[in-house]
Amino acid sequence: MSPRRQQGMALIAMLIFLAVTAVATASLIRLGEAAGRRHAEAALLDIGQEFADALDSYRRATPAGGISQPATLDALLRDDRAVRPLRHLRKRYADPVSGSDQWGLVRDPQTGRIVGIHSLSGLQPLKQGGFPPHLSSLSGRTSYSGWVFTALLSLQMARGGPGASGGSVLKSHLVSPLESMVPESASSPPATPKSAAGITGSPLDLLDE
Repeated sequence: MSPRRQQGMALIAMLIFLAVTAVATASLIRLGEAAGRRHAEAALLDIGQEFADALDSYRRATPAGGISQPATLDALLRDDRAVRPLRHLRKRYADPVSGSDQWGLVRDPQTGRIVGIHSLSGLQPLKQGGFPPHLSSLSGRTSYSGWVFTALLSLQMARGGPGASGGSVLKSHLVSPLESMVPESASSPPATPKSAAGITGSPLDLLDE
């Protein structure tokens, strides 16, 4: 084989090697991105549940005659409705998918107050099914903004999911932010208000004085 032919074969082999390396690198990058997205999705589910629990905690801490829904998310960090301020949320979480500290808010059409939160990301979730029963309404969403977390979600968990008594009513509150929120008074009788000072066994933490 002539030297020129050998050089040509070597060049072809090098080009093939570079092409294979590029494909392998691209595949690894895609796998890494997918793993990162799955991690962010799992974090979003955990944080969403914390917001749902905080909204439910705020509702349960409502003094007699008070409004059971916060006007802002900051009210979950410091609730001044009682003699001693209460903390329903440990901190103001950022959206793990978008990295932003801004959240979409679902408001009661009657009071204008917050009843749920959702991501503002328009990306399509990788996870399309296989959710636990209390999160079944998140299946098949076309964007993360469709993953809505409400105080009623927390109640649904406490009652054992959709199969428990009242589960079908509670499930109707877990909707897309593009849909209308059903006011709590329209679907079920309001819970008996409790004084914040008289709550026992709740996840509320008294703020340090």
